[in-house]
Amino acid sequence: MATNLKVLPWLYRSKINADSRAPIYLRITRGTQRIEIATGFFIRLTEWNIKTHAVKSSSPQSKQINEHLQTLRSKAFQIYNQLVAEEKPFQLAAIKIKLTGKDQKQTT
Repeated sequence: MATNLKVLPWLYRSKINADSRAPIYLRITRGTQRIEIATGFFIRLTEWNIKTHAVKSSSPQSKQINEHLQTLRSKAFQIYNQLVAEEKPFQLAAIKIKLTGKDQKQTT
């Protein structure tokens, strides 16, 4: 199935915290729609590989973070394919809701 969905991890450079670390976000784009999801990971600017959109292997947590980013990308595509298969119109916010787990009912 051909897809026009793009999923790209990126470093949010303008949100550097007190520890000089920037958050890693996942940008999901389809046509003119775009959403961004925080991954919960923060790294130093020097640890980010701009060309590969991944954490450099010299970083101590690089393997864990890169695997998590790849998992998020895969899940985003799976959710997208499920929504397309339903043959109903949808917004990218539906992917964000399912990806972040906010579609699950919370019990207290």
